[in-house]
Amino acid sequence: MTPPPGSLASCNGESTRPVWDATAKAHRVLFVDDDPICRRHFEVLLASRDIVVDVAASADEAIGFARRHQYRVIVCDLVMPRLDGLAVIERVRPTQADARFLVTTALEPVQARGMLRGGQVDGVLWKPWEVGSLLAVLERLVTRPDRSPTQEPSGPLDLVGTVLIVDDSPYDVARLTALLRAGMTKGTCICAVASLGEAVAHVTSEANRPAVVLLDLHLPDADGLKAVARLSELGLEAPIIVIGDWQDEAVAVQAVQAGAQDYMVREHADERRLIRTIRQAVGRNDSQLKLTRVALYDQLTGAANRVLFERRAEQAVSAARAQTTKLGLLFVDLDRFKSINDRNGHDVGDALLSAFAMRLSDCLQPSDLLCRLGGDEFAILAPRIQTHEEAHELASAFSEAMSLPFELSGHTLAVSASVGVALFPDDGANEKELLRSADVAMYAAKGHQRRGSLAPTPGKPQTERELMAQSLRPALENNEFVLYFQPIVDLATRKPLAVEALLRWQRSEHGLLMPTAFLSVLDETGMIIPVGRWVLKEAFREVTRFRALVGEGLGLSVNCTATQVADRNFASEVVGMLKQRGCDPALLEIELDEASLARKSEALAESLRELKAIGVGACMDDFGSGTSSLTELRRAGLKTLKIDRSVVNDLQGSEESRATVEAIVAIGRGLRVRVIAEGVETEAQHRVLRGLGCELGQGRFYGSPMTSDELCLTWTASPTFKSTSA
Repeated sequence: MTPPPGSLASCNGESTRPVWDATAKAHRVLFVDDDPICRRHFEVLLASRDIVVDVAASADEAIGFARRHQYRVIVCDLVMPRLDGLAVIERVRPTQADARFLVTTALEPVQARGMLRGGQVDGVLWKPWEVGSLLAVLERLVTRPDRSPTQEPSGPLDLVGTVLIVDDSPYDVARLTALLRAGMTKGTCICAVASLGEAVAHVTSEANRPAVVLLDLHLPDADGLKAVARLSELGLEAPIIVIGDWQDEAVAVQAVQAGAQDYMVREHADERRLIRTIRQAVGRNDSQLKLTRVALYDQLTGAANRVLFERRAEQAVSAARAQTTKLGLLFVDLDRFKSINDRNGHDVGDALLSAFAMRLSDCLQPSDLLCRLGGDEFAILAPRIQTHEEAHELASAFSEAMSLPFELSGHTLAVSASVGVALFPDDGANEKELLRSADVAMYAAKGHQRRGSLAPTPGKPQTERELMAQSLRPALENNEFVLYFQPIVDLATRKPLAVEALLRWQRSEHGLLMPTAFLSVLDETGMIIPVGRWVLKEAFREVTRFRALVGEGLGLSVNCTATQVADRNFASEVVGMLKQRGCDPALLEIELDEASLARKSEALAESLRELKAIGVGACMDDFGSGTSSLTELRRAGLKTLKIDRSVVNDLQGSEESRATVEAIVAIGRGLRVRVIAEGVETEAQHRVLRGLGCELGQGRFYGSPMTSDELCLTWTASPTFKSTSA
């Protein structure tokens, strides 16, 4: 028989019809239904009530809401695309400690109840709704009194999961089983094993995860305290209660320190005490797990955070090394997320990140770990992956999962992701190197808008770019890269104040290559990281020679790419080099072009902040060639601006170029940053720049780029640079 429209069929068959209390405290309700008419109807019904209503059109959107808010009631349509209402409820339940869950459906009761299992929901709302009955149901659940924290629960203990007894005494196992049967709800699963080895096998089985463990202090294959530590190492989230034969406070403290929730004496374990101890241990354990989730999990997406990821990655690498197996790591970045965030707002951006993480997790197996590293960057640790082919199959699964658009708050968003793949030990000897390799591969994939790097395609002739990519590592090992240096001078005195380090490649059979010929390949292949590291070390070594000739105050400017600076080890490596050489950080500047600084990469910004904290400056190269705003300049925390050479070239014949230089000089003074004119070639340009208030310059007029030996010879003759025609 079909229930009356709008009535609530509770789990125990009861239904009530109280009157709505208009004075009820405002609470939040989430309604999830793919039917826009139902969503609008629900909103209208509660519009005049003292209640906040959020409506979601999809599972992705609902899970995003649940990440951000706590609800008193969550109502889900039972039948929806992709994930049904019950699946949505199970996804959001861990984050909704105080919520009551309802499903709503137009199915026949017999059909609907066939989809439901006991305890999943608090009731069913049958469509079509009757307004008074619907409001009565919500009133009862929204305004229910909070449970008193001091109230002692009564009745049989109801646990979801198995009670695992670890004890080699059949008598003690039988006694504990009888006490548990008497004090717990019928149907509770109780399992007993006689050794730590059997307990480990039970705990690591996906099908037999225990809800609580009762552990004997003395086992045939391990001391009870060591057993506690071993089970804790395995990531067991269930509380452990150690049971001993005598009252010993020292042992009790040691048990808790090892990871147990409680210690009890066997002869004291009657039904009441045992059930109370289990209930309290489960409660404390739940609280600790919530705190752990805050400390180790991302609160927006529910994925592991960087702290947990690094911990698990270190353990996984150690295990793979010991077992001589492989280990897969994938680095995933959501493409064009910033523009999506800027265009649609941060709420939509947050909902997208949450839904994106959920789709990634749907492609994973239980042994995999999903982590949100920060922003729109995710990493996946996959011990099951043993080949690059398997890793690329998983990357393809991610791509397929992203092929369907996201429906979020009325926005239909089509997104894609870039994936980098790394395999231990092939691509890294430890977890940090492995993550770095995957990160670099991701940037290469993003640059190509495909998964992979510059590896040649089998059966096709190699392009010059592919040949160049293959030559980069041998070039570094064979010392084919060289540094040239060009002085930066005071326009008033023409004396050198700093030098800029410039990379060149003396490539076999190709001659001396300028950076424009190979820098993008360095960046795409990830070789910019080791080559950039070499540039810094060599520049620090050479500048020591220069300072002996022209003074200890000579500055050093080093060109870097965004990929290089965004590397999470970049700042610490620079700090280490400064300390090793005894260099003043204030004399070092990291030079990035305008486009790189405009990327708003959080990793890049973090590196620059770390370096700025110790005095290292940042310089924006080629300023005036892009579209940087004053807001971006202030946010970048720059020390120096370099006027683009295209502006300097037109100084004599262009009033617009003169006005541009004058404006940049004024900006520099307003922001209290230095301004360097780049590409100065003539005396006339030099004089115009001085007249416009520019104080520093760089270009062939003061000295061409030259090797360190050539520069030392030049400075030995005269530390002041002048044009030969001056």
